[in-house]
Amino acid sequence: MYSKRFLEMQDQNLPIIDLDILDNYCDLRSILDANSCDDRLSAIKFKVENKQYHLVAYHTCPDFRGVSCYFRSNFISIYNDSIFEDYKTKFSVDHLDLKIDELVKDSQLSYNICRTRKNLFFIDYPDSARISEVKITLKKLFEAGEELESKIQKPLINWMIFDLNIPAPPPPPPVLPELE
Repeated sequence: MYSKRFLEMQDQNLPIIDLDILDNYCDLRSILDANSCDDRLSAIKFKVENKQYHLVAYHTCPDFRGVSCYFRSNFISIYNDSIFEDYKTKFSVDHLDLKIDELVKDSQLSYNICRTRKNLFFIDYPDSARISEVKITLKKLFEAGEELESKIQKPLINWMIFDLNIPAPPPPPPVLPELE
């Protein structure tokens, strides 16, 4: 199974990372770091339940000191096996299909115009996480995206971003001095 982004970019000679030969997330992050610091995207391939998956992975070089802006985007943040929402609320990745469906419903207008809104999936794991856990999450993302595409009968643009650079919520306002 190939992501649309992978098919669009396969003629660009992207370095392919085979998750099936890696042990943990730290191994993956090291390769993504090296590729992104060389200004290269990475393709990822892996096998789950006798199905081969291919996707394009976005990752920011750790030395980058700028700001990444993703305009007209929906996003879901996944850390370990949980989906974050509102900076604190968590849901299991088992509910990924429902969360993506909600995301699209919340921005349904964007699917009724010429330019489809991107779905950004920010993915991160502890360095010690087994690569098999990452593969399960990526498989769920593939399946949820395909199911939703067939349901709404419109193409989705899904980006897999292997960083959890979610902006922190704004700090609370300063306490005002009491009036006497």
